[in-house]
Amino acid sequence: MIARREFITLLGGAAAAWPLAARAQQAGMVRWIGVLMISPDSDLLGRERAAVFEESLAKLGWTVGRNLSIDYRWSVSDLGKARLAVGQIMRLTPNVILANGGPALTATQEATSTVPIVFTGVSEPVERGFVASLAHPGGNTTGFANLEATVAGKWLELFREIAPRARRVTVMFNPASSFAEQFFRAAGAAAPPLAIEVVAARIHDAAEMDPQRRRIRMTNAVLMMVVVPFVVYGFAIATPSKARAYVYVWVITAALLMMIIMVALIDMLNSWRLQRAQLRELRRQIAASRDLDVRAALLGIDKGRAGPGDGRS
Repeated sequence: MIARREFITLLGGAAAAWPLAARAQQAGMVRWIGVLMISPDSDLLGRERAAVFEESLAKLGWTVGRNLSIDYRWSVSDLGKARLAVGQIMRLTPNVILANGGPALTATQEATSTVPIVFTGVSEPVERGFVASLAHPGGNTTGFANLEATVAGKWLELFREIAPRARRVTVMFNPASSFAEQFFRAAGAAAPPLAIEVVAARIHDAAEMDPQRRRIRMTNAVLMMVVVPFVVYGFAIATPSKARAYVYVWVITAALLMMIIMVALIDMLNSWRLQRAQLRELRRQIAASRDLDVRAALLGIDKGRAGPGDGRS
């Protein structure tokens, strides 16, 4: 995932790359920018990115309310929402569109081949067919690729440094994602030199996760929600001068922390159990595949032997 500071830098850089900056500013003319953001409008980081984006445009002479108008669409997180948002944006006849994320870029390219498009937060734009190449994107689309599949190999290298004894890594991802499989294949290609086995756990949604794992993690989440406000409030009112209350707060805090640690250990054991079950299933599938190959080979041999006999009869 792209870092916060890097993303803000990209948005600022996008302003310089757009055709807006290259056009002469005609007196009284207002340019329109349509912005499709993957984050909700309540997201503080998303709002900060939008503010930095407008500041960067202002430095280039394009100021909101004077010669520039920006229309935002938030929570553009899937293709359905993206198509709806792009339809609304296109009715405003924008001069350029900023598409944040793959769904927004897909819907925007479907809607127009003439309005300039700048994308950010899109992985593997060449492999996914958004642009012809990074050096020469072609068409009406340009932008920034924040992540490519080869980084999955780097993740494995970091994982190996953190856990040098690890021999197996389970990669959990949504197979419906347009780029997740590419990351998994890249991780698999980088695994052999590191002596690591990469196993896929394809999960479409939370309902497909192991129910026991969901219960364990929900319990841990609830405990965390209880511990944090209790510690903050408890130590705000319990001071060393109030010895009894101070001791009670410490004892309860320690008990809650111990419960969190216990649940975390249970989660680790449960993850190990599920991993063992996945490994057994993988071995069973491999064995079944080998059996089919052997049967097919034997069937071919039998057919070869039966041919001459049939000819003699």
